[in-house]
Amino acid sequence: MNTERHWVIFDLGKVLLDFDFAIAAKELARYSPQEEEQILESINQSPLLHTFERGDWSEAQFFEKLSVECRLEASLEELKKGFAEIFTPVPSMVGFMESLKERGIPVMVFSNTNVTAVDYIRAAFPFF
Repeated sequence: MNTERHWVIFDLGKVLLDFDFAIAAKELARYSPQEEEQILESINQSPLLHTFERGDWSEAQFFEKLSVECRLEASLEELKKGFAEIFTPVPSMVGFMESLKERGIPVMVFSNTNVTAVDYIRAAFPFF
């Protein structure tokens, strides 16, 4: 008897969910005298973002450093919302994942994203 178990593993970003940091830059610019492009440089695959996504800073530490760098005048909740609402589902891939689950095939989702994004994704996208 073959007891081998197979899994299908998905990456989250740019596979199940597309994302665009320009959306966050536009939203965060509402709270800053800086231009969207300057804010985008601070959050799009930047050392600041990578340090947060490695888990070296807490959410509060990241947003404090981001606020200083981008001269943001907003509450933590406003910053989290503006930073996190950047995702849109990739319908074909979400549908494929759901069809696998319906057939009893176990799936895993991996990501190198951050706690702010995960909290938002869990609340906004039922498949996750």
